[in-house]
Formats: sequence, C-alpha cells, structure tokens
Amino acid sequence: MKLKSKTQASASSTKAGFTIVELVFSLAIMSILASISWMSMSGFRQRADAVGCMQHMKSIGYALNAYTMDHGYWPQFPIDTASTDEEKVWEWWYETLEPYQITEDTWLCPTHKRQLRGSSSMATAEEDEHVSSYGPALFDRNDSDPFVYGTPWLIERANYHLRGQQILMPDGSIQAYRGGLPK
Repeated sequence: MKLKSKTQASASSTKAGFTIVELVFSLAIMSILASISWMSMSGFRQRADAVGCMQHMKSIGYALNAYTMDHGYWPQFPIDTASTDEEKVWEWWYETLEPYQITEDTWLCPTHKRQLRGSSSMATAEEDEHVSSYGPALFDRNDSDPFVYGTPWLIERANYHLRGQQILMPDGSIQAYRGGLPK
C-alpha cells in the first residue's frame, strides 16, 4: 500500500467547480456585457429608423416630382378638402400619390409608428389611421414654383430623431431643420 504525499491528498480532496465569488463575478460580467449590447442595439434601431424615415421622404419626393411632371403642376387640394378635417386631407394625399407607389405606410416615419403603437402610447391601429409624419408643402398651379425658390417639399411634423426635423429639399437632399435656416 502506497501512502499519498500531503500535496496529493489535498489536491484530491478539493472539488472542481465554481465558488460563489467566481459565480457572482461571472454573472456581473455577463450582465455588464448584456447591457452594453442592449444599448448598442437600441442605437442601431434608432439609426435604422432614421434611414427608413429618409427613404420614405425621398420616395414621397420622387412621387411629388413625378406628379408635377405628369400634370404640369404641384398636387392641389380641392378647395372643399382643405378643411379642418385632417382625415379627409390625408385620404386625399394617399389617393393622389397612390399611382406613384406611395402607400399610407410610406407617410409614417418608423420612429413615429413605434411611438404610436408602443407600450407608452395608448393609440390603437384605428386611432393612428389617417396620420402622417410628414407635411407636404403647398404650391400654386405654377409648375416652376416648387423648383425655383428652394422651398422644402416635405418636412417632418415632429423631431422624431432628436437631431432636428428632417426636410426634403427640391434637389432630393434631406437636411436637418432646427429653426431658422436648414443645417
């Protein structure tokens, strides 16, 4: 029978595994990494929404340009539509630009849509119908007015991306507007 040395005996008597301190430390590191990744994912979503919003604005801009080229003038509200009934106004815009592949969803910024349907809002799908995140400019029937004065064609109705309202210029560029001149 062989006798074990003191070091061999102590090594075999300890069990392999985590101590409580090691477990707590590992969980703390994992929670820190999870919170960092969660914050970065939120930032990615916000940037993706901003890009989606700009794409919606550009699509509406292309449709407005095509309408103006097809008809020789900027889309004009019928006088009886330009009332205080916002639902009728947006129905008119939806129907007017529908032939140019602009749907009701195109008129809604992704961030605004999330705000309307998010947990912090009580809006239902029925309540957010006939809503737009963008306000189109109004020009008269002179076909050159939308192109001559450098007036924005479309502006966000609110500062959804916290960098100023985005405006669509006649040349198709999108700029931030914080009051005063576009930046």
